[in-house]
Amino acid sequence: MEGEEKTGVAAAGSDAPAPAQGAPRAKGDRRFTLGPDRRGAWVNGGLYALYAIVSLYIAVGVAEPNTPWFYVFYFLFFLAVFQGYTVVVRQCLHLTPRSPVQVAVAARRIRLTRKNGEELEITRDADYTRRKSVLVIQGKTHDNQKVSEVIRKGALGDEAFEALVAALKKVR
Repeated sequence: MEGEEKTGVAAAGSDAPAPAQGAPRAKGDRRFTLGPDRRGAWVNGGLYALYAIVSLYIAVGVAEPNTPWFYVFYFLFFLAVFQGYTVVVRQCLHLTPRSPVQVAVAARRIRLTRKNGEELEITRDADYTRRKSVLVIQGKTHDNQKVSEVIRKGALGDEAFEALVAALKKVR
């Protein structure tokens, strides 16, 4: 469990509360603290900025005003800005209050701690989807609330990311 606690939450922001202070640690509970993924933020920010600039250029410079193509590309510009903000600020840098800062995996549950101190415990239909550098954790809480969080590989590091995947395999 050495690699799990090495990335610090304090780097994500000075106003971040210490995760899971009041929650007792159960036997076999593995905790993974998420840090900011600065490389992912630069890459995704650049790609979404390029997408937004091209969409705005086509909407304003190429498409005729008041035509359907003008509105399609104008809409795509705002979609790129919104999605880029969400990916960079929430998923990569963990700056919003609802950003995940810690994942705890036990035998039958997954506990997600958010930056604002809120804890969500996935107890039903727990599942995950792994892509090359992204892990999507999904499930339902005890009160049937659907939860879906994106964990980036850069937020944990390679070894801790693989340890999290191995721990999640036992929950399935």
